[in-house]
Amino acid sequence: RNKRIDLNSFFEHAQNYHSPTADRIEEDFAYNRQTVELQEALTLFIEILKAWEREVNRNGAEFSVVLLPRENENKAEAVFRENGFHTVNLFSDFGQRIPDYDYNEWRFENDAHWNEAANEIAARSLYISISDRVGIEPMPQSQVDQSLFTYYSAFSGDWMPSGIDVAEDPTGEVLEEIRSKYSEIEYAP
Repeated sequence: RNKRIDLNSFFEHAQNYHSPTADRIEEDFAYNRQTVELQEALTLFIEILKAWEREVNRNGAEFSVVLLPRENENKAEAVFRENGFHTVNLFSDFGQRIPDYDYNEWRFENDAHWNEAANEIAARSLYISISDRVGIEPMPQSQVDQSLFTYYSAFSGDWMPSGIDVAEDPTGEVLEEIRSKYSEIEYAP
């Protein structure tokens, strides 16, 4: 289920996007150590989220905080709810869908990022949550499966989620359109 990734990319990511300070603050939160540094970080983070929420509301949309399916994010839900934020807790969603859920089984072997299967489960959970929040009827599962199959068919490799039952194969034109849109996003400045 887990795929291996390039370790050089992993170390480059860690060097560029992680800091000892952030790691220390996350550890303090995980172990419920009420340090000044943690309290200052939480206060700043909540204020940033409130500013984002005001901007989203000004644009006529609804703001949600999505919590990753890890134990620390699950613990953080109370902090967000106490501050009035709508949350989508993927830890709870994964736990309801997967018996004996363990994050380590849903990530790459040598990197803590989600693997394809975890991305699929998260996408389905978010789709259902957003549909409920905005009051629309979700697509039938067969239509969701067809959409996922079409999307993954546009790319080479073995990224296709297992267990998808589809009615029809996508046309070359549809697949090229998906690849083109993906490239625009990937290579945007």
